[in-house]
Amino acid sequence: MSIIKTLPTVFTLVAAFNLLTAHCQEIEPLIPSTNTSEATTNNPSAPRAEPINPIPKAEPIQIDKTVPRAEPVNPPLKPPKIGKNIPQEEKAKNLLDYANYVYSQKQWQLASSYYQKYLEAQPSSNESAAAWYRLGESLLKQKDVPGAEEAYLKIIGDFGSSEYLNAASYRIGSIYYSNNQYKEASTFFNTAKKTAAKKDIQLSAAYYHARCLRETKDNKSALAAYEELSSIRDENPYLEAALLTIARIYAETENNEKSIEAFISLNEITNREDIKAESLVKSGLMSSSIGKETQAKEYLNKALNLQGGDEWKPDAQFHLIKIYYSEKDYEQVISTYSKGAYPMSETIRPKMLLIVGNSFRQLQRHRDAVSVYIMLREHYPASKEASESEYRKLLSLFNLRSKSIPKYVDNFVEWQTPRDSNHKNIDMALLLKAEHYFNKKQYAESGNSYNEIRISNIPKDLRGSTLYKRGWAHTESKNYRKSITAFSDFISTYPEELRVPNALAKRALNYRSIEDYTSALQDLNLIITNHPDSESAELAYQQIALINGQQQDYTGMIKNYQNLIEKFPDSSAKSEAYFWIGWGQFELKNFKESSTALRKARELNKAIYNDRATLRIILAEYSQQKVDAVHKEVEILSQRIHKISIPPQIYLWLGINLSDNGNYQESSTYLSIASNPQEPETTQAIIWKYLGQAHLFTGKYKEAIKAFDFYLETNQPSNNRARVLHDKSVALLALKKFKEAETAVENGLTLQPKSRTYGMLCLLWGELALQQGEYEKAIQRLIKPTYAIEDEKVTPTALLKSAFAHEKINQKEKAAELRNKLKTKYPKFKPKTIIPSTSESTVSDSKLD
Repeated sequence: MSIIKTLPTVFTLVAAFNLLTAHCQEIEPLIPSTNTSEATTNNPSAPRAEPINPIPKAEPIQIDKTVPRAEPVNPPLKPPKIGKNIPQEEKAKNLLDYANYVYSQKQWQLASSYYQKYLEAQPSSNESAAAWYRLGESLLKQKDVPGAEEAYLKIIGDFGSSEYLNAASYRIGSIYYSNNQYKEASTFFNTAKKTAAKKDIQLSAAYYHARCLRETKDNKSALAAYEELSSIRDENPYLEAALLTIARIYAETENNEKSIEAFISLNEITNREDIKAESLVKSGLMSSSIGKETQAKEYLNKALNLQGGDEWKPDAQFHLIKIYYSEKDYEQVISTYSKGAYPMSETIRPKMLLIVGNSFRQLQRHRDAVSVYIMLREHYPASKEASESEYRKLLSLFNLRSKSIPKYVDNFVEWQTPRDSNHKNIDMALLLKAEHYFNKKQYAESGNSYNEIRISNIPKDLRGSTLYKRGWAHTESKNYRKSITAFSDFISTYPEELRVPNALAKRALNYRSIEDYTSALQDLNLIITNHPDSESAELAYQQIALINGQQQDYTGMIKNYQNLIEKFPDSSAKSEAYFWIGWGQFELKNFKESSTALRKARELNKAIYNDRATLRIILAEYSQQKVDAVHKEVEILSQRIHKISIPPQIYLWLGINLSDNGNYQESSTYLSIASNPQEPETTQAIIWKYLGQAHLFTGKYKEAIKAFDFYLETNQPSNNRARVLHDKSVALLALKKFKEAETAVENGLTLQPKSRTYGMLCLLWGELALQQGEYEKAIQRLIKPTYAIEDEKVTPTALLKSAFAHEKINQKEKAAELRNKLKTKYPKFKPKTIIPSTSESTVSDSKLD
């Protein structure tokens, strides 16, 4: 909808001059009465100038039986006496009287004929001006506009001082206005305005004078005329039209302040909802254009809240939404959109829907955003906003972590390509697809998607990251050569980028993977030379040292690891550096330096280097013939393993890792070697804990209890002790030692462990009651994990066991309530047995359902 509209057709201005041929009324001063009464013909209301379309023509009266004829008036006036013997003055009077009579009877053809005869007889008498005027009126009634025009112009030309000048000027102005001769019409309306005795005629002439000036593009004069007209506030039917036009002229000339002032004045005086709406909307738009956004929002909101004026509400709604969106007030955007669906053009509505969808997205209401974006594409698929909305829809789906992002992206690319194969959104969508795979660690798919992106088609601030991640993805998927290409593009295109050292490091790793050690070393040395303070410099020293080691350049390896320790004293690779320094010194026969470095490596990271470093230390000390040192190392080893070649810490590490991976049988084997049941206090407590768990999961319940007891004899944190008491009670339960199991559980509960451990103890406590048929006691024991603890690994099992117990005592409703809560809150829950390595449980799968 156009912002500046034409004057509404409903703006008819009090008895408009509706087609002169149908409603032409007389404007003349009262004439002294003749033999006929003129009371029926005089009308005090002024006719209004409106275009005559089509221009009326004089038409002959057709004699037709179907057309009603004028009936004679009783008593009829006899035709005038105009014989040769009648004096000229009397003859003229008779002609005029008869002309006036038939004029009063609306016999326009007769009237015009006798007025012409009269004027031939008396062309310049006192009555001539009136006769000329009525002749013009009669001809106008017969649609003889040129004849009427000639009569009116006769008055203006020859009877300029008569009282008929005003009426004739108005009539001529109306005729010219109807023929779009606005310049000529303005002159005559101006004369009519200045000579009118009646206020309504004066106002009408003034209004049409102003309109003519407006039509001739003389806005300066028109503005002055309209402002003069608008200064008359009382009984002025043209006031609203004048103010409206004033406001529009100021708007066209970009005098927004004046235009707003006129619109607001109009809004205050009018009762018309449509006029109020236009005034408020345009005031709002102009206020916005001059930076008065608060005022703009006030006007536009008022327009939107009007009862009427619906044709302006789309403008109000759309521009309000634009203002709120520019202010990032996304809640107000949604609120304004929700006020109603107003008819909008095919170009405006998709713009609004895109803004609304984006607002939902900014508010993290991605599902609502997707709905709006879908609506936009369905209804306006050809709009440029459709492409943008489809891409924004992908952003929302990405934020919703949709698993189908790749499919949606492919569909979008297929849809968008025929419309504009070079559109940037195609590449932005492919970027989303690549990021989706990258986040899922599906690096091969991610790398392929990154390869599809046309880098020049995405924003500059994203290009570097795209190239960088392209290389990263290829590295992770072992596509080393593609990764090298991507990182090379990144480094050459963005040489000043902060991630260049990282890119060089990753490219070096790729070169190393394809055994191109020369290129790898070149990149690593570039990092050290050009980026010595970067995090990648630490990696560079490490990787150069490792390559030196692979090439058996032990001197170079030692030097670079020493540089790593010196320049990055807090490096996580510090223990590794000392180990390989010790290894290199050993290979160079520098045994003293070797044992010192290896001890440092073992000290820094015993879990990794205890076995390897210790063996090397023993060998280095032996090479120096240091008997006590070798004996000490061997003594340390003998306390933990059966063979000197395998350090005990390795058995512990291996046993724990196997346990974490669920390989309990092998875990128990290695942990047993690492333990000393004859002297349990010499074994680390964690070994007993993991060894006990390994036995529990392999069904060796007695051995598990023994290991757990060894652990419980040590001083450990309360939560750890409670967890081990739980595991011990499970083993006791498996052996049907209910009393001892309950004691262990209750001891664990007294330690007040963390909520999950506490809940697990309560579950086991309830299970003990269930297995002994004490269902009410089981319900009491399961209260806390059922209601007070919120843990997905505890609460659903508690709900299930509690429901089972309630069923056993015929509390069906309560049981159903608990089961319903379980299904509602934990729909993916699958029950597991309490006792590992067995399928037996009071509440088994079959009993659950």
